[in-house]
Amino acid sequence: MKHKKQVISFGLIALIIGISFTALLFYVHWETDRRLSVQGGRIDLSDWEQQPDRNLVSLTGEWEFYWKRLVTDKELREGVKPDLLVTAPKVWNRYRINGKGLGGTGFGTYRLHVTGIRKGEPLALWIPTFSTAYRIYIDGKLLAANGVVSAYEKDGKPEYRLNQVCFTPSGNSLDMIIQVSNYTYARGGMWGTLYLGTPKRIESSRDLLLFRDSFLLGSFFVMAFIYGSLFFFRRREKSHIFFSALCGMIAVRTLLHGSYLFKTFFPFLGFSAIIRADYMTLYWIPILLGLLFQKLFPDEIHQKALKIFTGYAVFMTALTLLTPVSFFTSLIYGIEIMIFIISGYLFIRMCAAVFRDRIHAALIMTGGLVVLECCVFDILFQNNIVNAGLLELTPIGFFLMLLGQAHVLAESFAETIRKKEETLLQLQASLERERKSELKFLNSQIRPHFIHNALNTILSISRKDVPRSQELLVEFSSYLRGCFDFKNLEDMIPIEKELEFIRSYLSLEQARFGDRLKVRYDIDDQSVRVPPLILQPLVENAVIHGIRPKPDGGNILVYVKRVGDAVKIGVMDDGDGIPPERIEKLIAGEESGRGVGIYNITRRLKKIYHISLCIQNRDTGGLDVSMKLPLNGGRYNAESNLG
Repeated sequence: MKHKKQVISFGLIALIIGISFTALLFYVHWETDRRLSVQGGRIDLSDWEQQPDRNLVSLTGEWEFYWKRLVTDKELREGVKPDLLVTAPKVWNRYRINGKGLGGTGFGTYRLHVTGIRKGEPLALWIPTFSTAYRIYIDGKLLAANGVVSAYEKDGKPEYRLNQVCFTPSGNSLDMIIQVSNYTYARGGMWGTLYLGTPKRIESSRDLLLFRDSFLLGSFFVMAFIYGSLFFFRRREKSHIFFSALCGMIAVRTLLHGSYLFKTFFPFLGFSAIIRADYMTLYWIPILLGLLFQKLFPDEIHQKALKIFTGYAVFMTALTLLTPVSFFTSLIYGIEIMIFIISGYLFIRMCAAVFRDRIHAALIMTGGLVVLECCVFDILFQNNIVNAGLLELTPIGFFLMLLGQAHVLAESFAETIRKKEETLLQLQASLERERKSELKFLNSQIRPHFIHNALNTILSISRKDVPRSQELLVEFSSYLRGCFDFKNLEDMIPIEKELEFIRSYLSLEQARFGDRLKVRYDIDDQSVRVPPLILQPLVENAVIHGIRPKPDGGNILVYVKRVGDAVKIGVMDDGDGIPPERIEKLIAGEESGRGVGIYNITRRLKKIYHISLCIQNRDTGGLDVSMKLPLNGGRYNAESNLG
């Protein structure tokens, strides 16, 4: 079964890669007219002019090239000869004159003669970046410029900008002269493809590119913000911060390529800052991808390998920040090799994850392969090995991969939440069972305590007044029936039921103490519901510890008073009270004797309401023991129960 899943997974991966590659070929074919090319410094557009749709014409092929000369239209008319016929686009480092390479810095002129066009019909030119400054002339008139072209290094100025310009030919042919200089970058010349077309076609291509980059940029930043926020609230989920950083890094690269949106958002950025940022994305995108995979598949991605790769990225970042542009840009081929090494390692480890049937491994691997396919194409395109299309594919590949990654992280996050919710529900059910069991246990502790005292009272009376003791036994029997009926009730009973218990108990105690025990009731509200046997132990403590020690007896007041949205229930006596330092011990159950009932009630109140008893010495003597219970069944903090 496991082997079958692996076959299906790899079959789906192969299908997706095949579909994307087919779409890639279709995209390349649709975008440009591949039948036309520059040969011998000339291109004939007669056939193209007859086509109804007139796709963009890629001006690739053999251009005339003049090294160390900024040739003008006048010089061309005078018959100046080119040094070479060169393949363009291509960096001029690859050109050779008299067996010697040209190097990266310097200046030169490209020239193209275009025939077969319609006089007076507008045309447009799609102009990519050059390395690193250019001027474009059509029939001797300046059409577009980028940076400052100069034959002297001190006067040259680089600039990094995409351009589209319209012009109207004055005849059926034209001469295009492109003067280029470079004193900054490791490679110079016409490294991007120019496209000729109708203004409408150029404009639609520009709008498509702008829409793509705006959409992708917004998507990357939104994903970066969402997962960055998730990490802020859940610091243990390290995969979220790596995913957020990866989205942010890809967003930066999207800003620096395609439609060059950085010129819109950050017009103050200079050439050097742009190139440095661009190269740093090359170092860190594969590293962040590896860190993300390691968090998702910790058994597959080795920490030691990631440390080595991260050390490489840190070293290259420092090198990029501290050295001239011409130096670190000369390392591009080594950088591309490192990208393939890291990508290859991640690919092998993801294959292992798929074979081991790791969850989501096939989906992540598919996204990674799509990105790798797009990166390979773009690298070939940027190195002028293939010349097709206007749009880089890598941002689109990353977007598809990040959608898959977002799905994986979202599903993992949802699964974590689901498990925690299940655990929480189980814990709540367990706590509820524990609470009910403990309340039953506490009730069982209170009943023997009261029963013992009550039977002692009846036994004492029976020695003097048998008929009276018989009456008390009947009343006590009725009381016990009601008391043990609590097992059939819910956790709460009406306050009047509790008051009936108190009256039954006090009738027994008054029979025992006679005129020494006087009882009063001050009841405002009988609608509140309370836990059973929550008040009777307080009355019992008032009788035993407040009234009994006094030779003349004393008074007990049982009260139920409405206080805002709560009800205050308590018992007062005019006994001797207790020292303040003993009150905390009494509530904590550290006092023997009178502390048993108080401690049990305190525990029950904390379980149900999250409050504690309030015990205060009265100014006139005796104790006031009370609790403040919410009418609506809510909870109060312990502090709100004071007073």
